[in-house]
Amino acid sequence: QFGQDVINYAVLDKDVVVVAAAGNSNELLDFYPASFDNVLSIGATNIADEKAFFATYSYFIDLMAPGEDIFTATNNSTYVSGKLGTSYSSPMVAGAAALLRARFPTLTAQQIMERLRVTADDIYEISSNNSFEGQLGKGRLNMFRALTDDTPALRIDSLSYTNGLGEFAYYGDTLSISVTVRNYLSNLSNAMATISSNSPYLNF
Repeated sequence: QFGQDVINYAVLDKDVVVVAAAGNSNELLDFYPASFDNVLSIGATNIADEKAFFATYSYFIDLMAPGEDIFTATNNSTYVSGKLGTSYSSPMVAGAAALLRARFPTLTAQQIMERLRVTADDIYEISSNNSFEGQLGKGRLNMFRALTDDTPALRIDSLSYTNGLGEFAYYGDTLSISVTVRNYLSNLSNAMATISSNSPYLNF
């Protein structure tokens, strides 16, 4: 909770965009601080827009960025190639966020992060990414679209449920679910949301 409080203070009170690498475990893993709320969690792709072989995947990842075979500077005034890791992916997104803040100075930190998310290119149709549905965020960073597209950005703000006695769920229960959705960017009308589950034990 302390870590989440620090993030909330930076983003909500001080209007800072926070970007974090999602990790290099090649596992379904929540990696911190990337998996906190109000953080842009960044995974890594290769040149073919596939999840990089080392990249962590998670439902908390927001978007992906190149993180394999990266050409970069060193601390002795030279350049090297072939570097990899989500620590190379996340600075690309941080740089894109800086460009957006310069281009759209009236947008809040949350709006900047949402704009980066919703303008990412969908990469789930790539066959090697099929099995990671929902675990590679909104797709791969597209800086041009982030700077030019005018789009809404819907996110769940809060979710609660009750079986009539409280936030409990027992066998055979019927639950009432309440969801608050917020649009952070462009105007939108006639939006429709669908709730679903892969579990054979749930009926909506």
